[in-house]
Amino acid sequence: MSEISSRPKYRTKPTSDHYGIPEQTLNNWRCTGDGPPFYKVGRIVLYDWCEVDDWLKAKRRASTSVAA
Repeated sequence: MSEISSRPKYRTKPTSDHYGIPEQTLNNWRCTGDGPPFYKVGRIVLYDWCEVDDWLKAKRRASTSVAA
């Protein structure tokens, strides 16, 4: 099991603002499992922006015609 880093974690709203991804999109992605990794502490959802950056890098494409 991986160790949880001591890097800051951010709630959905600041993450949405930082990346320009609507909050509702992040909410939907959490339900479908399509979004970036997140932490769930009780009712609070937290994101590690380094992990979101890694997730975004994995989504990078050079063409819209290439299947993901």
